[in-house]
Amino acid sequence: MTTKTLLAAITLALGGVAASANATDINASNWGPCLGNTSCTVDGATLTGSAKFDQKSNNGGPGLGISTATGGEIDIGETVGVNLGAAMTVTSIQLLFLYNGPEYSDRAEIAQITADNMVYTLSLGNVFDDDTAVWSGAGSVSKCGTTLGSGSGCFLLTNPFASPVQFLGFTALAGNPPFSGPGTNNSDYAIGRITAERKPVPEPGTLALFAMGLLGLAAARRPIRNPIR
Repeated sequence: MTTKTLLAAITLALGGVAASANATDINASNWGPCLGNTSCTVDGATLTGSAKFDQKSNNGGPGLGISTATGGEIDIGETVGVNLGAAMTVTSIQLLFLYNGPEYSDRAEIAQITADNMVYTLSLGNVFDDDTAVWSGAGSVSKCGTTLGSGSGCFLLTNPFASPVQFLGFTALAGNPPFSGPGTNNSDYAIGRITAERKPVPEPGTLALFAMGLLGLAAARRPIRNPIR
């Protein structure tokens, strides 16, 4: 077998493994079974709420939250748990309705996300600045869309965790000082979207094929010596 043929075989085998990777995408198009229930399955992930799930939309921004304190948002003391079913790389999380005033008198809102055993926060802390948020984890945070008035209220976390995770937990924390008065502790928000993917470990047969290919490449590149006469 030529070197080119071996390379093609190895590429085909490894490509087949990559193609078998699965992904999870939780968004408004598929979380319908959650509404009115405390648990549901969405695209292979299991969602559990501290109370019944509800949906909230504002200027085209649909979000998933809890039905009690602030319908369709996750308030202080409320939780949403997400079991991805396996350790996966979370590629993005979109959160909605996070403000720093004057919308709804919400100020310095803080979203808390637990990834496996690690706790992270997304905080708004500048006076009347709805366009800036600080994420305590990896990756990056950027504003997205327009959900109310001049403030975006929407933030996108990209590659928010340094390693794959299986369990996510969402809740809200009281607003940061020095804010005081009505709205200070009205932190609440909704989940707009969660995307994650899992890259499976190659099967033993594929690893064996890969090893054989490497040996074949080595043999093909070995120079042929003239016999001693």
